[in-house]
Amino acid sequence: MLHPGVVPQFSDRYQGLGLFARSRIPEGTIVWHPSLDSMCISPEQAGKLRKMTYEWLEELGYRLKNNDLILPAGWSCLFNHSCAPNVVDYGVDFGIAARDIDKGEELLIAYSTFVCNIFRMECKCGAANCRHVISSTEEGRRHRPLRYERLDLVRDVFQPLHGSLAASSRSYAQLLDGRRGAEVDVFSVCDVPRRLAANTNATQ
Repeated sequence: MLHPGVVPQFSDRYQGLGLFARSRIPEGTIVWHPSLDSMCISPEQAGKLRKMTYEWLEELGYRLKNNDLILPAGWSCLFNHSCAPNVVDYGVDFGIAARDIDKGEELLIAYSTFVCNIFRMECKCGAANCRHVISSTEEGRRHRPLRYERLDLVRDVFQPLHGSLAASSRSYAQLLDGRRGAEVDVFSVCDVPRRLAANTNATQ
């Protein structure tokens, strides 16, 4: 589920679809999370799908630690990558604005922070600090202080997605109680999405 101030548009930078702010989004605001409506497919169910349907799910979905495939609801699968992200992801629990995001600005995440397996990928994001080749282990360590710093802001900022978050996210409920979940809770994606392996030469 997306923040109501986030909409899909054509991204000139990436020559494809991306997600953009249609109004200012304050730092610490949760901008997306999987809702109770998110499609989740077990390995047994996946084995019964037509090949084209399964390939579509792998293209846009994420593999969880229990080997299920989850497809984020709405347009949440359209985030593009940047080495200078303005959104910090916590697995597939939710993503938080890492700074104030202006109206008309594209929302960008660092792909390597929401996977738990080791990989390398070529990057052409164009950011001033672009690393050109990044890995999950290196990038994850670099952004870990930023992730936890933004967690502290969640209770202090108005959250338009509060209702659905409270109903579906254990990590969010813990934050409201002043607790942080273990990393096993917030880093819930296991495999690099198939589209990354295909489009950025990611290697397992």
